[in-house]
Amino acid sequence: MNDKINVVLTDAHLPVLDGYAYRLRGHLDIEVVGNALSGTELFPLLERDVSILLLDLNLPKTAQDNSVLPIYAVVQRLIRKHKDVAIVGIAGCDNPNVLRAAFQCGVTNVVCKTERSFFENLASNLRKVADNKSVTSRAVLASMGMPDDPFTDMSASELAALQLRYAYPNATISELAQMHTRAESTFRNLLSRSYCKLGVDNALAAVLRAQELGLFGQTTNQ
Repeated sequence: MNDKINVVLTDAHLPVLDGYAYRLRGHLDIEVVGNALSGTELFPLLERDVSILLLDLNLPKTAQDNSVLPIYAVVQRLIRKHKDVAIVGIAGCDNPNVLRAAFQCGVTNVVCKTERSFFENLASNLRKVADNKSVTSRAVLASMGMPDDPFTDMSASELAALQLRYAYPNATISELAQMHTRAESTFRNLLSRSYCKLGVDNALAAVLRAQELGLFGQTTNQ
């Protein structure tokens, strides 16, 4: 490949970001163009020329708010607005629901945080991603081999709408629809369909059911 690979790194913990940067040091074809510890730090970085986003699927909303960013809505937003950016999701492998949901929402590569070989060979793996090759780990595939759960027929938009309702409980439907870049009526329909597929009839019950399934991963970063 002749073009430089521009990478944005994200993680909720600064030492992890430092570790990524250390692994990429000295590789002249790869340039780290930004680091983000939270969602508010991430979005401005994507206005740069970015090839690959290494996305922590448990990234917090802000430096002051450790609740998890509504990652499904974020991924859909990124795919719509930054179609040329390849997303590599980084997650724990103890929750197959989160892994499946990430794939449903358009993350084409997901790697376990415990997948040592991926991070030891981070530069070569990013080159594979830039060359449109899969780096999804065996551990992820093994974890996803479990029986289907009730929510797995939910669309990416429905998952994103439900997670926005969960992440911003005090926001109005109008505000949530704007975050999801959808018309208010469309957003209401997405929520209604997600309730139906979860076997409930209201927002609170849907959130509780989704939490029971582990759909949203951890709620805070320690």
